[in-house]
Order: sequence, then structure tokens, then C-alpha cells
Amino acid sequence: MNIEDLNNNSQQFSYTARRVQQKFWWKNVKVNIHYDLFSFLKRIFSSVDDDYFNYCYRYNSCSRNQ
Repeated sequence: MNIEDLNNNSQQFSYTARRVQQKFWWKNVKVNIHYDLFSFLKRIFSSVDDDYFNYCYRYNSCSRNQ
């Protein structure tokens, strides 16, 4: 191996490493977005009135007249 081969190999390694870094960065972003969305929806649905769902479950009907 001469100096030119080492230089070409190092450039190829740098390019490949950069692509892998970008790929995993985007994967991490996607996972964080899904986690945040799931957490948000969980908070929304957990704050809904539990009495309403208990009524629906108990009487098998959700058309409660008040």
C-alpha cells in the first residue's frame, strides 16, 4: 500500500462513516417523534372523564342523557 491508497481508503471511510451517522441520526429522530406522539396521546386519553367510560362499559351504551 502506498500513500495514495491510504488516502483513498481514509476518504472512503470518512464518507461511509458520515452516511452511517446521518442514517442513525434520522432513525433516532423518528423514534423520538413516535415516542413523543405516543406520550401525548396517552396523556390526552388518560385525562378523559373516566366516569363516562365506566358508564359506557357498565350499560353497554354511550348515549347518556343528562
